[in-house]
Formats: sequence, C-alpha cells, structure tokens
Amino acid sequence: MPQWNSTAFYRASTAGGKDLGTRRIRRNRRKKTMIKYRLDFAKKYLDDAIELFNKKRFNSSASRAYYASYQAMWSALGDPKEEKIWRHLAIIKHFVRGYWFAPNHPKTGPGLLEDKRLPLRRLYSYRIKSDYDAVEIDRDNLERLLEIVGQVINIVDEKGGT
Repeated sequence: MPQWNSTAFYRASTAGGKDLGTRRIRRNRRKKTMIKYRLDFAKKYLDDAIELFNKKRFNSSASRAYYASYQAMWSALGDPKEEKIWRHLAIIKHFVRGYWFAPNHPKTGPGLLEDKRLPLRRLYSYRIKSDYDAVEIDRDNLERLLEIVGQVINIVDEKGGT
C-alpha cells in the first residue's frame, strides 16, 4: 500500500473521469478515504499521547491528545467550506452541534455532543499553554481529557463522517 500525503492523495483520486457521474463517485470515494485517513491519524496521535502520558511527559501528551481530537473532528466534519483548514475553536463548535451525523438537528439550542464542548476547549487551552506558554499541565485533568479524546474517536468511528 502506498504512503499517502494529502497532495499525492488528491492527485491520485482526481485523475481521469470526465463525466459528472464518474467525478461524483470519485469524489465520494476520496471523501470516504480521507475520513478513514484522518481517523487513523487521530488514533495514532492518541496512542502517542498515551505513551507520552505514561512517560510523565504531560505537556507533550496534551499537545498530541489535542491533535488526536482535532483530526477525529475533521474526519467527522469533512473539509471546511470556506477555508483550507479548520480553525481550532470553530471545529469544536461544529463538531458538538452533531449535524454531521444528524442533519435535521435544530440549528439553535444545545448540540448533540454538548458534553464534549468544554473538555475539548480545555484540551485546546492545555495545548496552547503547553506549546506556547511552557506551563506545566496537570496530570489528573489531562488523564480525564485523554478519556474524552478516546470517546470522541469512538463516536466518529461509530457514526461515521459527513
């Protein structure tokens, strides 16, 4: 199996096929492949975060854990509509709404995954503190957040992405 990066993947998945039906089929395959690709990265990043946690490298663990959740959320939501990448707080907002698996959920009121909003924002805050402010990350809080990341990955795995 070839090693993929996003550029090689895009080129390989868009080659040939000029009629609309063929392009739509290829686009759907590409989308499904990218969902799995990002979700696989999320799982690897969580494994890295757990390994770093076990080595008492809590700051590095927080950073990897956040990016595990980020990749899982991106996998669920697909690419953003107007930008090349998801902004960090925006991806959390859209993910917890739950429209990616329940498109008829009301636009107002709490999201379907509202219980994940604050822990994901806290993990983002830990990543910022860890990477930019060199603040020591609390072991016990991080341990709970690692569990949340595992839950996020499992939710995306179960419900699939957009």
